[in-house]
Formats: sequence, C-alpha cells, structure tokens
Amino acid sequence: MAAGVFKAVIIAAALAFLAVFALVVTPPLIAHPDVIGAFAAGFVNPYASGYAADTLACWVILSAWIL
Repeated sequence: MAAGVFKAVIIAAALAFLAVFALVVTPPLIAHPDVIGAFAAGFVNPYASGYAADTLACWVILSAWIL
C-alpha cells in the first residue's frame, strides 16, 4: 500500500471514529453533564457503544497497516 493511501485510510478511520463517538456519546452527556461519571460509566450503555467504536477503528487501522 502506498504511503499516501495509508495516511488517507488512517485519517478516514480517525474521522469516522470521532464522528461515531461524538454522535453516540454527546446526547447522553448533554442530558447528564457529569463528565467524570461518563468516564466512570464506560461499560454502561450508551457510553459503551461509543467506546466500542474504538474497536472498529483499531481493526481498520490494523488492516491498513498489514496491507
């Protein structure tokens, strides 16, 4: 894989993760603005869904790195 394509895939994965994380985590954080509680509730829905997006982003980045 060319270096330019690799960088584009990494940037796209990062932006996609940021967008998904923001769309999933921001509404409950606005409803209950306890940031420390949000960090502590990482394994509780809806925050867990946002954190799970990290797994998908890591998979895409690892796949791009291997190819």
